[in-house]
Amino acid sequence: PEHRGAIRGATDSEHLLHLILSMRVRLGGSLFTSLQMALRQVIALCREIGQEPHLGLNVLLTDGVGMVGSRWRRTLHYLEQDGATSEQAPGRDYRALIIASEPTDRGAWLEVPERSVFEVTPDLRLRIEPLDEA
Repeated sequence: PEHRGAIRGATDSEHLLHLILSMRVRLGGSLFTSLQMALRQVIALCREIGQEPHLGLNVLLTDGVGMVGSRWRRTLHYLEQDGATSEQAPGRDYRALIIASEPTDRGAWLEVPERSVFEVTPDLRLRIEPLDEA
């Protein structure tokens, strides 16, 4: 209800964003917790109306400070890179985290676990938790 007036379009992405923002206002919690709670609500509603088998919920969201995401019935992969040097910062150590729906042919890509939520930590790693509906 706090964000209903701000919804201008009909896309599921816009509605989900405003649900997440509403959860954050209501709970006063982290972006991660807000995403987790909003997705649980959507999953429960879709189950109730018989649409859960058609649901796909890959989300990637940032508030400018942190980044969170989810994987639910869609592919999602990540690649962690460490190095002693890079083209962008010659002679300096670097760390990179790449998230993509499909892996490229370069690197040791890992799958984000199915039915999970994650957040990017300050040291550019993924903290992943199962997205249970409890």
